[in-house]
Amino acid sequence: MNAETKPTLQDFIERAKREDWPWVDANLTNELITPDWIYWVRRKGWMDDNDNVRDLAATIMMVSDTEINQIDQAWFEAWMSEDDFEVVRYRLAVALYKRGNRYDEVTAMFDEACKHAEIGPIALKYKEAA
Repeated sequence: MNAETKPTLQDFIERAKREDWPWVDANLTNELITPDWIYWVRRKGWMDDNDNVRDLAATIMMVSDTEINQIDQAWFEAWMSEDDFEVVRYRLAVALYKRGNRYDEVTAMFDEACKHAEIGPIALKYKEAA
């Protein structure tokens, strides 16, 4: 990847696997996220055995402003409830909360996310905007 080429989803997956979160955080923007990325999250990213890949999938949803329908909202809620990795659950709670989801379980997980050292500052922006 040269300086003029936009990073691809595969670039982000490889960086997440290597735990290069400073690069991911510095380069992942809503403008980069395409419907294909959301499709990857929904079809592959969420079930990866690698915690970091699932974290990336949840991060994509947190960063994205893509609208999601009620069926997908319920699906993301289930993923949030079931994932073993705390950071993934928190990022998904933020993703749902920022889209207006105020169901009890989402709000409770979002409140926990607000207390997390890494995710808290991001979550609090959405709490203040609500």
